Amino acid sequence: MKVLIIEDELLIIEIFTSFLKMQNIKCELQAGQDGASGLKKIEEEKFDIILLDHYLPQITGADIAKKTRENSQGPNQATPILILSTDKETVENLPSQISNCQALMKPVKPKQFKEAIKSLCPDLE
Repeated sequence: MKVLIIEDELLIIEIFTSFLKMQNIKCELQAGQDGASGLKKIEEEKFDIILLDHYLPQITGADIAKKTRENSQGPNQATPILILSTDKETVENLPSQISNCQALMKPVKPKQFKEAIKSLCPDLE
């Protein structure tokens, strides 16, 4: 499984990497630490799931998710997206605006994280 984490805080990237390892989810992990580098990766390479912080420098996670869905020629137009945010309104409303998307409130508990990933990627072993 190929996972892209777009998160500007290195510690949070490490936490989510640990969550994946704790759940025995075998994956190839890539990270983007800002919206521009993350969006570039999304446009160039196919991923099985995208973990996306909502508050990023220069562009929001919501905007990245919308651009990903609008790019009909992009390799990740239908890729599941899990948005992570400290904003309750984003978590409650964004998934209804973006297909194949879920959102969780930070701080995320490992069990919530696992359930969301399994829900978005049901074939995951």
